[in-house]
Amino acid sequence: MGSYSCLVVPQVSGAMQAVIRDSVALSSPRYYQYLSLGNDEVRYFRTLTLVEGLTDHGVYMSPLCFERNEQMSAAMFSGSPLRLYIARPGSRRSLAHEEQIQALLIRYGFITVDPTALTLLEQMKLFRNAACVVGVMGAGMSSIVFCAAGTKVGILAPATMPDTFYAFIAGIRGLTYQEIRGETEHPSTTWDVPFVILPEQLEALLRQWAL
Repeated sequence: MGSYSCLVVPQVSGAMQAVIRDSVALSSPRYYQYLSLGNDEVRYFRTLTLVEGLTDHGVYMSPLCFERNEQMSAAMFSGSPLRLYIARPGSRRSLAHEEQIQALLIRYGFITVDPTALTLLEQMKLFRNAACVVGVMGAGMSSIVFCAAGTKVGILAPATMPDTFYAFIAGIRGLTYQEIRGETEHPSTTWDVPFVILPEQLEALLRQWAL
């Protein structure tokens, strides 16, 4: 791969490739070439450095994961505090009667954001300037890593979904974190289905936050 260092990365969608490359470009002064490998590909490396131990999903998350994130997001332009609702268009894990939840959030000054339509830098800027973030448990909420300490985060999730990932992030980042869980719309053994959160449940949280 020439005189440049090479990063071995998984073969992923174009959008995720952009996130990987932007993350590296923002966090390191070095220039890297990339080698994308599929799950079944085999390659020989004379020297390969494997970084591991930073996370074990649902069990452990190292604070070291966030040191560079904080440096990057702290450099973002500061604007007016935002109240964000993170949408999941087309996702199977979704809110039943979402329009009722959105109508409530609009009354409280929230704007709807679809992270899949944003670049990494745009997500960093939005979340860094967020005073409150509400959304369904899923990848779109991962950008709470860029929120400033004290940001209020409300995760909406099916009652059956056992995931501590976002609670770990909130704990390390010093976020005010709360989950609201609801039953699936129809009996199901999976959590990737529509579920019900009552508007009054969410409004109770918004009032608790003194919004």
